[in-house]
Amino acid sequence: MADQIATPTENAPVLTTEQKRMMKKIREVMPEGKVFEPKPNGRYYGEVLFANKDYLVQQVGSNTLVAHPRDQLGELPVGTDKGAERNLAKFSGSVIDVNYEGTSGAVAISNPERWIERMARTPANDMATAVARSHLGQNVGVFNAPSPAVGLSTRYEGIVVAVNDNQLIQRIDSRTALVHDVGPEMVKQFGAGQQVAVQYEQGNLGKVETIEKDRTRGRDTAPREHGGERSKGRVQDPEAARRSSFFHARKIVRDTYGSDLKIYDAAKVGQDPKFTGTVVAMTEHHVMQRISANKVIAHERSALSGDLKRGAFVEIAYAQGRAAAVEREVRRDRQAPSRSVGQGVSR
Repeated sequence: MADQIATPTENAPVLTTEQKRMMKKIREVMPEGKVFEPKPNGRYYGEVLFANKDYLVQQVGSNTLVAHPRDQLGELPVGTDKGAERNLAKFSGSVIDVNYEGTSGAVAISNPERWIERMARTPANDMATAVARSHLGQNVGVFNAPSPAVGLSTRYEGIVVAVNDNQLIQRIDSRTALVHDVGPEMVKQFGAGQQVAVQYEQGNLGKVETIEKDRTRGRDTAPREHGGERSKGRVQDPEAARRSSFFHARKIVRDTYGSDLKIYDAAKVGQDPKFTGTVVAMTEHHVMQRISANKVIAHERSALSGDLKRGAFVEIAYAQGRAAAVEREVRRDRQAPSRSVGQGVSR
């Protein structure tokens, strides 16, 4: 099968008897649903639409389904073995996690509150959606935060990708951004690139606070983001320190914007280049500048001058190996490189 399982309206491979049976049942319940195969090492959260001896079909989005082959799954948490199909009807409607190691999946019952909230989300307005997608790519889903009608206490952690007069746009996972109405006074306290937690109580905004994630800093031997003091008595080779700084900076931006992000070394992009974009990470020896949805430029801090801070939208122009950073007005339409980047990926 292909990644997306064939449907009668698509030019796709011929379905097996088992796939036809599965697709017929899906179309009866969700005529417009898009059905996909699980990917190796994939992670899936959502509600069981139905299960039979061949497939467990899980809804993972408002119109998106994953068909898990039963022979790739371990024992299902339905109080029975695979042969007792009569108990599978009780499994429909359960909210589950399916986690794969390679092509072998494990199924576990999960908390349904996240699923209830996810299904109650409403799409954000066109302006907020355009801003979020200019930073995160066109495939990201952009939604309003929960309304009081949902009635859940919900906490969201993630990176601020943009702010406007009274809203904060936050990336909460690789495919989802939320728009929070926090008001003009609170929004002044935050900027792009900050890791924040937004807390709701019964659908109403509670508090917004910055948080630090140890997992973005690596082990205690990694450089601190702002060049903090190292353990006394420890001396590190300067070149090893620069490498560690780069790997740390790369981890920060890939944890924030996805592992498919392309990272380029400013020193290897032509002669006297110029880049315009947002500073998204700063480590002991590096400044990472995001110049488009999937491109980041790595600058050596020793080559830079000017006022640099995370979240600033700056132009960095090189001349004879040195560079000056100047803050610019943010362009709301999109971020685009001011110079073509086509050289090799940085280190």
